[in-house]
Amino acid sequence: MSRDDGHAHTANQSTTEIRVGTPTAKEAEAFAELALAAGGEIFAEAFGPRANETLRKLYRLDRNFMSHELTLFLWEGDEIAGMFSGYSSTEKKQIFASNLWKFLRTSPLSLPRMIWKSMTLSNVLSFSEQLGDGEFCVSFLAIKPQMRGRGLSRLLLSRGAEVAREKGSKTLMLCVEVDNDVAVNAYRRWGMEVVETSKPQAKPSGDGEWTMHRMIKPLS
Repeated sequence: MSRDDGHAHTANQSTTEIRVGTPTAKEAEAFAELALAAGGEIFAEAFGPRANETLRKLYRLDRNFMSHELTLFLWEGDEIAGMFSGYSSTEKKQIFASNLWKFLRTSPLSLPRMIWKSMTLSNVLSFSEQLGDGEFCVSFLAIKPQMRGRGLSRLLLSRGAEVAREKGSKTLMLCVEVDNDVAVNAYRRWGMEVVETSKPQAKPSGDGEWTMHRMIKPLS
């Protein structure tokens, strides 16, 4: 894991800094807020009404897919403007078992409830969790609403791509909802392309479906 002190950039004349996450309460709260914004209904459904609390706990632990170890924050002064979180195929293999154990420890859901939740979201979860050798999965990319429209997501993606290369990854991969046209078009402008689309997953509420695009970008 890269542990640099931060990368300074300029966006619309405002100096920003990208730093690797640390297990502080402030960062944990920002991670939970931004992860829920990025994950939308799917994430809220998977984690239940105490999703924010669960995410804050997981962020402060090591060796899990929500950990500060896998997170980059974009700071403006003393405020967090956005975040990027992801892991390589090698890291997935290394922390998979630990991730499950730590989720069981922190989740308010009982094991039977977790199994039921996984079954109701099986298409979406299995599709988004596929990761081939040499791929780097972008778990979350989110910018706070008041900070959008300034090119900050491109800064995070570019730094995230550097981290992926440092870890030996050859391809950047992320999943995005098909009807999120703004995000899909932004990723295309950054050089990503749609390579696969999931089967529709009925929402547990019965109100519509989820369908996901898998998008990739080779890391040259």
